[in-house]
Amino acid sequence: ATGSGWFKAKIDIEVTSASRAAIEAVERNGGQVVCKWHNALALRALLYPHRFDIMPKQALPMSQRRLRYYCNPDVRGYLAPFHPANNPPLPPLVLPPGQAARKEAKREAAIAVGRKVMTRVKGKVDAAWPAY
Repeated sequence: ATGSGWFKAKIDIEVTSASRAAIEAVERNGGQVVCKWHNALALRALLYPHRFDIMPKQALPMSQRRLRYYCNPDVRGYLAPFHPANNPPLPPLVLPPGQAARKEAKREAAIAVGRKVMTRVKGKVDAAWPAY
């Protein structure tokens, strides 16, 4: 980035994209860079907040390329803290003993009902379509 040698201000800035040199120049002076994507409505709300009674919610990037970019912590993407690769996995849910048994029984009953339905449907389909 041009000007990185003489740039001495501490700023916190939100941009759509930034080069690595620009990020280093800002962070070297104690500032912070966040790369954030804005759709047309969100950008209009930022430029003209007085025209909005209720501020619109932030939309996610539509393309996979942009989504990968804003999930990247190296470019200070705003989605990086929420990306599964950057977070430890959650501990498994531990249910109380009685509740775990009830949940497993309910799951087994649903599987059994599903098998009965599939058998009935399969029988009707087999009867309707002769085997060749």
